[in-house]
Amino acid sequence: MFATMAHSATSDLTLTSSSQYLVDAFNWNKSKALSWVVTGQSNNIPCFRAAYADRDCFCIRDACHQCEGAALLGLNNETLTMWKTFARLQTATRGYFTIWEVNFSGGIYPCGGGDYQSDTVFIRMIPGMPELVEKAYTLYRWSGDESWIKDTALTDFYEFSLNKCIGLIDDNNDGIGEGHFNDIQGPNGSYCEGSAHGYGVGGDNISATWAAYNAYAKLLTAMGKTREANTYQEKAKNVKAHYDKDWWKAGENCYYSGRSIGLDRWFTEFNQWSKETFMFQATKCIAEPGARANALLDRIHNNYLSCRTNYNFESFTYLPESFYKYGQNDRGWYWLKCIMDSHYNYPEVSMTSIGFIATGMMGIEPDAPRHAVATLGRLTSDVTWVRLDGIPVGSHKVQVKHENNNNKTTLVHRSGTQDLMWEACFPGSYAALQVDGVSTAARQKTINGVPVSYTTITMAVGQQKTVSVPNNPRGNKAP
Repeated sequence: MFATMAHSATSDLTLTSSSQYLVDAFNWNKSKALSWVVTGQSNNIPCFRAAYADRDCFCIRDACHQCEGAALLGLNNETLTMWKTFARLQTATRGYFTIWEVNFSGGIYPCGGGDYQSDTVFIRMIPGMPELVEKAYTLYRWSGDESWIKDTALTDFYEFSLNKCIGLIDDNNDGIGEGHFNDIQGPNGSYCEGSAHGYGVGGDNISATWAAYNAYAKLLTAMGKTREANTYQEKAKNVKAHYDKDWWKAGENCYYSGRSIGLDRWFTEFNQWSKETFMFQATKCIAEPGARANALLDRIHNNYLSCRTNYNFESFTYLPESFYKYGQNDRGWYWLKCIMDSHYNYPEVSMTSIGFIATGMMGIEPDAPRHAVATLGRLTSDVTWVRLDGIPVGSHKVQVKHENNNNKTTLVHRSGTQDLMWEACFPGSYAALQVDGVSTAARQKTINGVPVSYTTITMAVGQQKTVSVPNNPRGNKAP
């Protein structure tokens, strides 16, 4: 059984399930995650710990990775304040980088390892800047808070990060910032501190940049800036075309982990194993679904199985997301259990566990600005049914229950300011779905290579609806 702990932050998020293991794991990780919130203590700004447990700070990479778990726990004021603090600490003298580690009062954290020595000697891991922009869009979709698209401190931050910061280090004008240093104070072309020696562009860097261009295009669209949005959508297309053409090594059936840039500008390509450089290619979904993505995921899974005792545990927190996003639910569940079982005293572990239960296993995708939510069950045989209640989607609270081998989903619109649009998705291709027992025409699409059937329902406040795959699905396959 899992021990509980005291904390001051609270959340309405609750889970019930056929699996007592999952219930206990959720409760422990929720309590642990809330214990990292430091809002209201001493002179702290609204924020939570996102670094090593013994550091009173939040850092870029951890904050980005913890933000969806934070959103599910209702910590929108914290994430908004943290992102605005990153924006405030971005300056021209720092090359439009922001500070890597921020203390709880919103200043530079004086790490003993020399993370910040001066405005020209400080941690600059290039993927962090685009990832902050990408996650701003993620948080906007969870919260619906228009500060994400109207606060000039934030909107300037997005533009400076993707235009000026990357522009200053984009040596070959391909839209991706290049590093020329092996240490983290470089700027370094990867998040990997030990295994990414010599990377000008790590796989995590190109993946985060591509995801950020896509996200920023959507943020600009929400701002009503269609022409600017088209520009960044084109940037995303160019990066993806470059990745598809130049990052696959057919002879060895694998993606490169990175590319290095020497002073003579000759490129050296790497396909040796390194952790985040491969996993970001999966978590950002830049890897092409099908044979290429499957080869990437096999390599990630097999390396962690064979070397799991030798890797820093924070890297494990990317594994469930890598597999759930490509429909490899058994592997996603295997690695989710691994990180939940660890009880590792590291904020990223508990925060991401909460996030992966909701977004990975339960496939909950918010769109709060549009008052909408989508669901896609990804349960395995270990969990017959699971119900997550108190899910915040902007001004709404919802309950989602998956059961019957991902073939039946019930949504309750607990509270809200208006109707909620629910896109109920199911794996497979079906001509019709059952809505409260009534046959309804279904539509089909693919989600990152996984065929799904779906229907969209308008949910009034207080309403409950159940959608399921027909009892004779073979006779109801979509043409």
